[in-house]
Amino acid sequence: AERIYASSWHAAIGLDITRVIVLGTNQYGFGEGAIGCPWGFQSPIGPLLPDTELCEVLNDQLGDAFFADALDHVACADIEMQVPFIQHTLGSPKILGVLMPDPFDPPQDDEPSVNADAFAAALRTALKTLGGRTLIVASVDLSHIGPQFGEPRPIDEQRQFEAERVDRELLASFSKGDAAGFCAAVKWNGNANRWS
Repeated sequence: AERIYASSWHAAIGLDITRVIVLGTNQYGFGEGAIGCPWGFQSPIGPLLPDTELCEVLNDQLGDAFFADALDHVACADIEMQVPFIQHTLGSPKILGVLMPDPFDPPQDDEPSVNADAFAAALRTALKTLGGRTLIVASVDLSHIGPQFGEPRPIDEQRQFEAERVDRELLASFSKGDAAGFCAAVKWNGNANRWS
């Protein structure tokens, strides 16, 4: 994974970035909806401070629900894994981490939450208001296969081949920029390879 991150982040070297927004998945938390982190992030290189201006604007637009379950970020490594690469390639821009909801999981409780569409609309408005140059990073995972993820058989060459084929097909769908088409491609088999 580190080689993939390093080659991806190499393209960002020298960019003049005001802020970085890293989107991750909420695999272990209790909250639902889009969940912001108002505290920033830490790596062995040092801290990345939160984009407090952006946090304030988003809180005004989305209400308290956006940060209500911020402790879910403690259990999630998706965003934290990107921090050293941000620091190495961009220095110390302000950061906002956001755990995004799984589009295929309906809400489980009655607590107010921020859905992905509401977050995207509020973010678009906030970024126009604040100005500057923003880099948005999606920190996600491809196939999760094998017995540790509930599959009955061990991973052999055939299963590796199948998983890679599915990953390549989904990446091709994603790269077309058609969100509805990509979601339909994941949904048709019930996300059997457990993309996050």
